[in-house]
Amino acid sequence: MIKPEKSLSVAETEKTGQIPETRNLSLSVGDTYRDWYAKVLPVPARSYRRLALFTVFFLGSFSAWAVMAPIGGATVVPGRLLADGYNLTINHRYPGTILEIAVREGDKVKAGDVLAQIDSTESLTNLEIQSMRLSTADIRLARYKAEETDQNTFTLPPDLIKRIADNPSLASALESQRTELQARQEEKYSTVQIMDQRIATEKQSLSDLETVLAERRKRIDSVQKEIEVSDKLMEQGLTTRDRNFNLKRQISVDQEQLETLMTQVAERRSRLAQLQEDSLRWQAQRTTEISSQIVALNAEKAEALERVRYLKDMINKATIRAPQSGHIVRSYVNTVGASINGGAPLFDILPEAAAPIVEAHVTSRDIDIVEVGGELEVRIASQDRNRSMMFLEGKVTYVSYDAIPLGTPPQPVYVVRGKLNDDSIEKYGQIKPGTSAEVYFVTKPKNFVHYLLDPFLGIRDKAFTH
Repeated sequence: MIKPEKSLSVAETEKTGQIPETRNLSLSVGDTYRDWYAKVLPVPARSYRRLALFTVFFLGSFSAWAVMAPIGGATVVPGRLLADGYNLTINHRYPGTILEIAVREGDKVKAGDVLAQIDSTESLTNLEIQSMRLSTADIRLARYKAEETDQNTFTLPPDLIKRIADNPSLASALESQRTELQARQEEKYSTVQIMDQRIATEKQSLSDLETVLAERRKRIDSVQKEIEVSDKLMEQGLTTRDRNFNLKRQISVDQEQLETLMTQVAERRSRLAQLQEDSLRWQAQRTTEISSQIVALNAEKAEALERVRYLKDMINKATIRAPQSGHIVRSYVNTVGASINGGAPLFDILPEAAAPIVEAHVTSRDIDIVEVGGELEVRIASQDRNRSMMFLEGKVTYVSYDAIPLGTPPQPVYVVRGKLNDDSIEKYGQIKPGTSAEVYFVTKPKNFVHYLLDPFLGIRDKAFTH
């Protein structure tokens, strides 16, 4: 039997640090287990040291990482993608009757496309009536203003002249107002002339009476002087008693006539004042009447103008148009000739260019980590594995003020909405509203030790609380 070469002892191996070559470790006939074990080369002590150093380094590095390295976290809730602003509900402000329906559910429309037509026949008729009323009020108003400024004719604005040229009824109304203005002016001139003539006659009569009154006073003064002279002559016996008596009788008659004349003068003055007052009152009443008519016509004009604007707006809005490009997702009217109420919805449009947003319902247990401006990540459910593994980044834009009962049975949840970043949307591609997704609300990073101890700390806190 071939024996192996002599091996180094353990002491020699530790001293030299060399590993001898063992060419044959097989047992010979008669060898025991101890003989075989003596042939095996013992592991050197330096290998144990290396293993120990490696273990210490690994544990130290892991401990430092567990304590110092932050690990991101997130709260995951189910959500869905929506169009920003939701669907646009198209309604009609005024009641009416459906004349035509141009689209159906699912149709794609562009901004400005006709969706439906409301019957505006009655509105057009009423607009014609109110326009006629407004133009007539303008003509009458021009006539009264001319009468107010004492003019025999009046002018109209160019737009009204154009309307009159296109409408025989307005031309007839204009001619009627011109005739009425002429008649009113002639009546005014005639009335003023009569009143002025009466006043002039009364002034002349008053002047004549005042002249007679003045002469009568002079005559009385003259007779009074003659009586005084006659009295002196009678005392001297130079005149007769009859002459003196006749003078006194004459002055008595003259004084009675003077009193009568003074009464007549007072009556004439009173009558003159009454005539002047009547003239002023008539002119004031006429001015007040004209002013009242102008005020009433202005009110009528304002009412007609408001009605015209209302009817024009109704006619302009009789054609229902799409405010934005998108798709008709719902049609509330499907029958031509159906009546609609004012403000009733007609169509729902999903805007084509609406940016997608994500909506999630967060429980009260997790709401404390969600705030406006916080970061979120969204993973959209998709059959494409690559797209389903993509995380779209965004920020929280809305958090409901209070919990809202939703679901069946109703559970209080907070409605949270977020906006996705444009880069993420461009990278992902087209996103259809209504798609389900998982929403990750990013929390504050924690280290590994924190995550490891959190369950135990929670149990401890509950235990001490109880």
